[in-house]
Amino acid sequence: MSIRFIVVLLLAACCAAQAQKPTFTDLQYGPHERQKLDFWSADTKEPAPLVIYVHGGGFEHGDKSRATEGRNGSDVKDCLRNDVSFASINYRFLDDAPLQDIVTDTARAIQYLRSRAADLNIDKNRIGLYGESAGAGSSLWVGLHDDLADPASSDPVARESTRVAAIGALAPQSTYDFAQWPSLFGLNDNIWYLSAVYVGPRYYRLDTSKLKKPEGEETRKRLDMLALITPDDPPVFVRCYQDDTEVSTWDDMLHHPRHAEVLQERLEAAGIENVVVLKDMPKSQKSEAVDFLMQHLKAPRETTAAVR
Repeated sequence: MSIRFIVVLLLAACCAAQAQKPTFTDLQYGPHERQKLDFWSADTKEPAPLVIYVHGGGFEHGDKSRATEGRNGSDVKDCLRNDVSFASINYRFLDDAPLQDIVTDTARAIQYLRSRAADLNIDKNRIGLYGESAGAGSSLWVGLHDDLADPASSDPVARESTRVAAIGALAPQSTYDFAQWPSLFGLNDNIWYLSAVYVGPRYYRLDTSKLKKPEGEETRKRLDMLALITPDDPPVFVRCYQDDTEVSTWDDMLHHPRHAEVLQERLEAAGIENVVVLKDMPKSQKSEAVDFLMQHLKAPRETTAAVR
């Protein structure tokens, strides 16, 4: 075993040991086994602001533990150091539910946390939401959506608001109406027709023949984050570190910075405050999602670590 490999193992073990343990683990916010979240409580007397993290993984894999790993490893510590509580959620995967249902898990998690505001010492009016890749899409969908609260529900959790004070999206997709993707990149629609054979059944649970019929059009419309943007939406932070390369395939489009650019165009048109960070920007112009969220939660804060 090489010395370098041993050093890497020791560093990994050290980072794991330093990871902040949740105050509560696997809080069940819904009936499905994956509808669970971890919660870190800020040490405050007054109700604390809350930042919620949604992991990535293509709606097929991933885990809430990513909140303390990799690039995100210091986010929990940064929040707690600045008297902001933190939550990280799991959600159903495509094997369990279609995309139009999966994105509502994030909304349910917000409602659950609000329903427990008193015992978790949360300020309901100061909640920020962010995620990466699939988690970024879910964060945008919920954060830009009109309030999904159901005041008439017999379920007290469902009566809670889903609105947030700020949104963060890391390596996002701009819309889950996948039929729009080719046009965003100036490509022929044929790429959509070819991919729809997989996309329709896998993501929407709809046969390809239904994608252009009312049922399919309604499903796609419901999942179009761009169409959800209105002037009353909260501030949005977007980061994409993929190279601005030529696009020819579906995979090329997945995390392309064009998504960030389109989001910014629509947000600007609606008058929504936004920050977009791209790979080729000077370091002095780059910032972090958690810093952006804490700023808009109006939380007392220290200067966090340099841009990662």
